[in-house]
Amino acid sequence: MMANQGINVLPDELLCSILDFVHQRSESSNDLFNVLMVSRKFHNLVPDILYRSPRLLKPKGTDVAGWHNRRAHQLHRLLSTLVEKPDLAKRIQHLDLTVVSDRPSGREWRDPNDIHEIDSSPYFYWPDYNEHRKILDISYESAEIKRLDHLVKGWHYQVRTGFEPAIAGLILALTPSLRHLAVQSYRISDEVLSHLVDAESQEALKPPWLVADSIHPTDWFGESTYRGHPVPVGLSNLVSIKCNGLISWTIMRLPSLRSIGTGVSAARSAKPLESIRTHTYRTSISKVSHLALDLNCSPLHRVAGPRNSKDRIYLAWFTKYLCQLNILRINFTGHLDMTSGADYSALLGRIYASGLRTLILDTQNILRIRENVSSGIVMPMLSLLQFPGLKRIVAPQEALYQDGDERSCQFPTSVEELEILEPSETLNDCLAKIMDTGQHLEHLESILIWRAQNSDQPQTFHAPSAPVRDWMDENKIIFSQRKLTEEL
Repeated sequence: MMANQGINVLPDELLCSILDFVHQRSESSNDLFNVLMVSRKFHNLVPDILYRSPRLLKPKGTDVAGWHNRRAHQLHRLLSTLVEKPDLAKRIQHLDLTVVSDRPSGREWRDPNDIHEIDSSPYFYWPDYNEHRKILDISYESAEIKRLDHLVKGWHYQVRTGFEPAIAGLILALTPSLRHLAVQSYRISDEVLSHLVDAESQEALKPPWLVADSIHPTDWFGESTYRGHPVPVGLSNLVSIKCNGLISWTIMRLPSLRSIGTGVSAARSAKPLESIRTHTYRTSISKVSHLALDLNCSPLHRVAGPRNSKDRIYLAWFTKYLCQLNILRINFTGHLDMTSGADYSALLGRIYASGLRTLILDTQNILRIRENVSSGIVMPMLSLLQFPGLKRIVAPQEALYQDGDERSCQFPTSVEELEILEPSETLNDCLAKIMDTGQHLEHLESILIWRAQNSDQPQTFHAPSAPVRDWMDENKIIFSQRKLTEEL
């Protein structure tokens, strides 16, 4: 390819390979050493590749203050690049941001229109943004031009105060082709925030003090409208969004959105439960087909509690109106006190998704407190018949079988793939219980056992018993086991 040709002339397969190569060798798009190393291989393509899918640093390492400064610098540098190169901004399709809602200057947030005191500040600078207006297809007569003005004024003020959600909002407004957005949104805990005024106390800023924060467009400035409802500027083409906190309903109304990844633990402090019942909300998110929930494992034993439990209400109403939901993934995290037990059956009983095709219950990240474990009662799944079209099930063994429990899980006849996580020494009993319900699994094609990454047990440890093996052979069911080294 000639050096003056654009990146769009390359096939998508090659672009994906190049992106993978860059991401595997670069912690961020501002890592100069890796950029130089990659540029020797791909020459003039590097800037286009890096800024087509920018990523910002995640919390890690011991030099926390240095991480925070580098990440904040990345955010400002990315915005400056988009301002200076609107044509480049138009090509961005993937964006991975880390945003911290801190105020290093110690100043409180104020109305962005109140900027008279910084008119003479050297930070108060913005080049002519007519090109951005053309890219966003905003006319001077429309209300959206006022919102873009609002964004720009807000950015002027926030460059000085360091309020990052506003900067992130302007980045989103300047990337009209954005299709996939991942946001790690944090706020600094009150204990740490009270010490940030003193520069010497910056060392107190450590990742454990960063609390996952919800995303709300009022922090991101600038809203357009879609069918009479507010929509953040620049996200009209968004297909998927993933966040470590709760995503506001306003963002979920985006017309092209198909995939949502969000944290449910933040739902306890949210107030949008009543709005979910409205017809407007139902129709606006009915196209979402993929839902991933990061669920603190405490609801496993709390979800069967009082009827007004916010966690169970959230799951029930949230899934009820996702009419086209095909894939539901629940990632359990946190500590589970086994003395309190766990109830998978009650959890699934609160999920309404009749069109579900894939159900994944990922319990790899649960830290179990196993003192007096015998006193805890784990209730496995008793029925999955509410999902008549279910084809793939991924679940831990404890969700499928409990020693001494004579009841069997009722599977829909549509199930084709069954994958079992965290197998134990009673795996054969679990498989035998599944065999007893074999008449309901007439379409079952495979059973896969996932072993933990740190498991050094030989393959024969989970070999099925003779009766189970004969049943599998008779029904042509493929049995295999694999070490879990990839995402489910």
